Amino acid sequence: MHTHSPTWDNCQQLLKTLFTTEERERILTEARKNVPGDNGRPTTLPNLIDERFPLNRPDWDFGNAEGRERLRVYRQTLMAGLRAAARRPTNLAKVKAIMQGDNESPAVFLERLYDAYRQYTLLDPLAEENQSAVIMSFINQAAPDIRKKLYKQEGLGEMSIRDLMKVAERVFNTRETPEEREDRIRKENQELQERIRKEDREHQSRENRRQQREMAKILLAGVQSTVRITNARLTHYQGLLLDAPRIIFAEPTALNPATLLPTPDLRAPLHNCQEIMAEVTQVRPDLQDTALPNSELVWYTNGSSFVIDGVRRAGAAVVDQGGNIIWNASLSPGTSAQKAELIALAEALERAEGRRVTVYTDSRYAFGTVHVHGAIYRERGFVTAEGKTLRNLPEVRRLLMAVQMPRAVAVVHIPGHQSAQTPEAKGNRRADKAAKAVAVASSALALTLPTPELPRLPPRPNYTPEDLRWIQNHHCPESDQQGWHRDTEGRLILPAQLGLFLLSNLHQATHLGKKKLLTILESARLRFPRQAAQIQEIVDQCIGCQAMRPSRKGPQHTGTRVRGRAPGRSWEVDFTEVKPGRCGYKYLLVMVNTFSGWVEAFPTKRETAQVVAKALLEEIIPRYGVPEVLGSDNGPAFISNVLQGLARAIGINWKLHCEYNPQSSGQVERMNRTLKETLSKLAIETGGDWVTLLPYAIFRVRNSPYVHGLTPFEILYGAPPPIIVRTLLDHNPNVAPSYLASLKALQGVQHEIWPLVSSLYEIKDAPNPEHSIVPGDWVWVDGIGPWVHHSHVRRASQLEKTQAKEWIVRRHPDNPLKLQLSRPRGSVKPPASANDGMAASPNSAQHLGEEPRGDQPTPTP
Repeated sequence: MHTHSPTWDNCQQLLKTLFTTEERERILTEARKNVPGDNGRPTTLPNLIDERFPLNRPDWDFGNAEGRERLRVYRQTLMAGLRAAARRPTNLAKVKAIMQGDNESPAVFLERLYDAYRQYTLLDPLAEENQSAVIMSFINQAAPDIRKKLYKQEGLGEMSIRDLMKVAERVFNTRETPEEREDRIRKENQELQERIRKEDREHQSRENRRQQREMAKILLAGVQSTVRITNARLTHYQGLLLDAPRIIFAEPTALNPATLLPTPDLRAPLHNCQEIMAEVTQVRPDLQDTALPNSELVWYTNGSSFVIDGVRRAGAAVVDQGGNIIWNASLSPGTSAQKAELIALAEALERAEGRRVTVYTDSRYAFGTVHVHGAIYRERGFVTAEGKTLRNLPEVRRLLMAVQMPRAVAVVHIPGHQSAQTPEAKGNRRADKAAKAVAVASSALALTLPTPELPRLPPRPNYTPEDLRWIQNHHCPESDQQGWHRDTEGRLILPAQLGLFLLSNLHQATHLGKKKLLTILESARLRFPRQAAQIQEIVDQCIGCQAMRPSRKGPQHTGTRVRGRAPGRSWEVDFTEVKPGRCGYKYLLVMVNTFSGWVEAFPTKRETAQVVAKALLEEIIPRYGVPEVLGSDNGPAFISNVLQGLARAIGINWKLHCEYNPQSSGQVERMNRTLKETLSKLAIETGGDWVTLLPYAIFRVRNSPYVHGLTPFEILYGAPPPIIVRTLLDHNPNVAPSYLASLKALQGVQHEIWPLVSSLYEIKDAPNPEHSIVPGDWVWVDGIGPWVHHSHVRRASQLEKTQAKEWIVRRHPDNPLKLQLSRPRGSVKPPASANDGMAASPNSAQHLGEEPRGDQPTPTP
């Protein structure tokens, strides 16, 4: 501001570049509060504020002194607004550090508390919604005597800060001064000394009169030593209380139950304390923490876990004294170092079954589990002190069982990563090196997501005898020149082994269920023996799918949702919270095209309107055009004035769905669940972070069968989905010509696919007719209400229509919302139907549908 001298336009450009819309509004609002008046102080006159801090471009001439002076005042005012609007970081620790002093009045303390809230937080301490926080701080940080008095108040939760101030002021004003406190203590000491002197005089009087009496007396008193009583006198008084002739020691006359117990043999010890402690505190009584003498086996264990390319890799190893690897293995991605140490130690103890073994480990966690915590875990039922399930519970159970297998065992802890040349340090380094090597070299630790592009089919099939028998039994004997069989519907018959390989890779890449996989096979015109059973077996053996298996579905809504009529026109948007991932991402912004089912998902750090606007302007509109309709729930990010204003500016009809009814946003809510389940399955399988795995989950939902067996990819692009088709490309054009022809035809017939999907939505949206009554029909009803169900309606006959013309309709004289029906005397009364039991009366004649014409004046529409 001072070095570059920006103009009014430069200031506006800086505000738009550096700040958001909400921040700019806050800065300008604060700046207009600080516009200087004629006296140099902030003014409240609107004309001066608009003149000296205009919101629209002024016509100032910066070539003369007056224009430059106006610009200088504008810049100073803008800087004042920027300082006032600056967001201070919230620091509640500073607020809690404000404590009431010994001689500080409650009013001064409360004012300091208000200043701390204004300085270190964004809360207004005088606002009604923040009073509870201020009250709790005032009570907890008050002086001890005031805090004690406040806690004793009845109805403390209903008291205002003014009521608390009255109590605090009363306690503060009735405090003792230092002089009053000294006088009170001096008076109490004098009374206590007077009682002691009186007891001394009575004792001397009894001694002089020779009135020796047996006396048993217990005196419970506290005597405070002060400068007013000497040590000699205090000792004299204490001796009187402990005078031996006056105290008798005797056995109690009450029966001791212990005398009824049998007399033990006191020549032998009752128990061995070390054995009892070992049974209680150790998982095995003879477990040692030092090396065993004459040990048959001396092994070193180690577990390693580290991150490479965003994937946590882990391995464990057991080596002997000579550096030979007894056992090593790579562990599943995502395994922690503590879990790897438990696995390595348990493996060593299991392999030493029936032997004398000394196992060295550098893990305090594994060492403590065996020697200290194992017995506690077992006693508590393998739960923590809070009642939660123990971490690494299967590995802990396995370790506690494995420690019982050797004939004699010692688990010894040694420091890790030591450069010394002792046998223990060398063995630990060898075990650590072996664990790291197997973790890096193992191919199992790579990302286990296979590429959707599968190898192309062989030129000739390799059918097994079982496959040929199945083909013969299903009447599929026809084959082409290369030997490939087809069924009567033209679907290609794959060998069972090849079909299993295809479906295994497809399921591993997408984690689709049985129904979706069968739909993909059907759309690809493929088939192989026992495909349904094989797919079910693949899904049942998938650890991720079984871990995320959904529960039983509840009752479903029977209504339909409004959908778009072409791709990109109608979207549903929603935020869903995911566990914190890499780079601080913890929200997922999901947008679903209601026509094609195409999904766009963006990881975000915040759940704000700015995030939604950024995704809309930078991702959706450039690729799919401006949407006609956007639907969402009533979340704060979606009802924001900024986002709603943006939607109105670019012509988007933003529809807010029903509150407390997630089914209104059912399509995007269901997609949230699908994405979360897929991400969880992939994380279980690979150990990766959900932010890294998000593209794979999006690939899965975009290429899953949707309406009419078409995937969102096919509906949007009119091209084959990139899952199975590349297996059947031109490398072998005779393998599945009908499939390729149908998929290639989609490119030229998008105008047929989109109307097909649109017609399906129209069919779903059309209500099922439950009766034949349409608007314009004449009917009888059995009562008049806000609405009439069709079961309470009977169609009028032609004769009844003619007779209905005799009715006369008049407006009610008192209520304009009511009509009066009447009929001349002597007219024929319309008969009642014997089937429905509805009486024909003036109150039962109603017309459903259009207004009656001039020649039909009688019934009410």
